[in-house]
Amino acid sequence: MNKFNRDSSLDYDHSLDEKDKIVLSEGYLPTDKIFKIDQYLRMFGFLSQSIEDYLQGNVQGKLKNPSKRMYCFLVLLLFLVMACRNVILVFTSNVWLRNFLGEPKSGRPVDQIELTMAIWSIYGLLLCNLFYKSEKNQLLSWLSPFSIFKGVVSPASMGLNVKMTDEWFRKTKKSMNQSLLFCNIQGLIANVMFALTAYHRFHLKSVPVLANFFWTSITMVWIYYGSALIFISYSYFYSLAAYFILKYRKVNQDIETIISSDPRMKPNERCAMLYRILVDHNKTCSEIHDCNRFWSKYIMQTYFLFIAIICYTTFQTFFTYNNTTVRLFMFSTTVVTGLILTKVSIAASRLTNEAHLSYGRLIRVTFNKYPVELQIQLRMFIQRLSGPTIGFYCLDIFEITYSTYASIIAALGQNFLLVIDFVQSYAQLKEEHYTSSELDISDVFNATFSLNTLVSEEINMIQEKLL
Repeated sequence: MNKFNRDSSLDYDHSLDEKDKIVLSEGYLPTDKIFKIDQYLRMFGFLSQSIEDYLQGNVQGKLKNPSKRMYCFLVLLLFLVMACRNVILVFTSNVWLRNFLGEPKSGRPVDQIELTMAIWSIYGLLLCNLFYKSEKNQLLSWLSPFSIFKGVVSPASMGLNVKMTDEWFRKTKKSMNQSLLFCNIQGLIANVMFALTAYHRFHLKSVPVLANFFWTSITMVWIYYGSALIFISYSYFYSLAAYFILKYRKVNQDIETIISSDPRMKPNERCAMLYRILVDHNKTCSEIHDCNRFWSKYIMQTYFLFIAIICYTTFQTFFTYNNTTVRLFMFSTTVVTGLILTKVSIAASRLTNEAHLSYGRLIRVTFNKYPVELQIQLRMFIQRLSGPTIGFYCLDIFEITYSTYASIIAALGQNFLLVIDFVQSYAQLKEEHYTSSELDISDVFNATFSLNTLVSEEINMIQEKLL
């Protein structure tokens, strides 16, 4: 029995029966730690087969039978239909077409809500398509660590000891439970809002009854599946980042042991241990590289579309004349997108920091007197840490670090302030020239901003004075 199994027996033995002890002796998790972590992806149609099937190489075999992926295809079709509908509603003012799609004629605040939903639906479509295509293109290697939770592989085979496994298990369960809670809360609130809206339109007869009922039902299903997709995908990303953080933390602790002044460790033992650390570090870096094939696309979609949602909904919340319900809708959308964007950035940044944590320490100890073999291996390790950033990337364009996140927030704030200044300046200029007109200041804020209109009106005013 290896060290992991001995530690496992000491930690879990008091709560296990004889069958569990046999399983534990093989190096796997006890039954009270095993749960079907892939059920969340399969439940909402983002994954068609279990982790075991993927690890056994049966993905291609399942793809030969279309019925196995029919549910996933229907979910993708739902996101595609809603994305097309919402985009069409943003760009059309045709009353018949809008009524056919379950919406009244164009106007405020319908237009503002439709644009927000259009961006949400595009994000959901891209993310759902990412899961669907990744299963076909074999980009789901990031599922391998989660096989520990299903008892398929042992934690020791993935480089985790008992303490690391327990911490990862705790963080993953907490993140999954929170995501399901947020998914249900957001789905419930949004569905109640759309149901009340449909009831109001039914009494006003602003939309045909059949179209109103049909599209409201489809929208409510889409809202719940979209909420699940957004929150659950983040939970898997967070859990995966926590897994790599724990592995790099173990590497950093082992490095501290090597460079410590413990006289009991012989030089050849230090060299052997450092070589093992290099192998483990290289294996972990390879795992992150494989995971980036999928998650770099996820990060790109999250960054680019969520930033657009934050800009638009924040402006609609604080700088337009809308009723309280619309403001609350826009503000809650800003909070949700900002929270997920921040959590994704922090999880990825913590991983990058942990992966490069030993760099400064190794630089300082290279001036100490170590054996030549150990010095060579230390310098090799330093070269690796000083190379390309280790961590998650945004479509291989830039790495996700605290500096990257701070730069994006700074640029976002600067551009947002410029927009605010432009809007206020435009409103003041309109008010100065048309104080005697019936134009209300709210119309200025809620209009589409165009300097061409202002210039043409100025020319007409000058011509009238000349005549």
